[in-house]
Amino acid sequence: MKADIWMPLYIGDYLADTARLSTEQHGAYLLLLMDYWRSGKLPDNDQVLAQICKLTPDAWSNAKAMLMPFFSIEEGFWIHKRVEQEMAEAKVNQNKKHERAVKAAEARWKNATSNAKAMQKQCPSPSPSPSPVLNTIEVAKAPKAQRLKLESLPVDWNNFCLQERPDLNPKEVWNQFSDYWAGVAGSKGTKLDWFATWRNWVRNQKKANGTVKETKMSNFWAQIEGNK
Repeated sequence: MKADIWMPLYIGDYLADTARLSTEQHGAYLLLLMDYWRSGKLPDNDQVLAQICKLTPDAWSNAKAMLMPFFSIEEGFWIHKRVEQEMAEAKVNQNKKHERAVKAAEARWKNATSNAKAMQKQCPSPSPSPSPVLNTIEVAKAPKAQRLKLESLPVDWNNFCLQERPDLNPKEVWNQFSDYWAGVAGSKGTKLDWFATWRNWVRNQKKANGTVKETKMSNFWAQIEGNK
């Protein structure tokens, strides 16, 4: 399961630690934890933190005093030790599942090869032509459509978005893209080429203020002014 569509929440521990929070502060704290789980350490920036919590600057100023004790501020980031621990454990478990899947696939392949060789010995062909059993093994399998397995935005995908649509925020577009396809059930949620799907998704995004062409030209002139 993708790490950005689930998050462990130990209710007993949470309620014990947050008994003095108001209803609004509970909501703000949970939004901070969710953003931390999906995007990593929180920047020590009141404007960004207020946006994450969906609070006005004044409301965030009041909530901040109650929420800061749950974090430590290190090198410009809010660090949550419990979330860091859970993220590390989730990564270890994911690697273990991947290793088990690889070993299981290798075992199935070895069994299939052994069975094919055994059938060839039992039913030798009277002609010098290749065995039909071996031919079926040697034929390359056609690629199958798969669900999106990426957990973060690849660098080349990010670069494509910046070059094709400089008016967009690649991370925000990625979050919308991954959330959408995670919720599509059945074969409709599988693709042969996810990078091609990403490129179409980026191109079809609604324009922000100004057209893409205008944004590119403004960036171009900004670079020229900077080189003077």
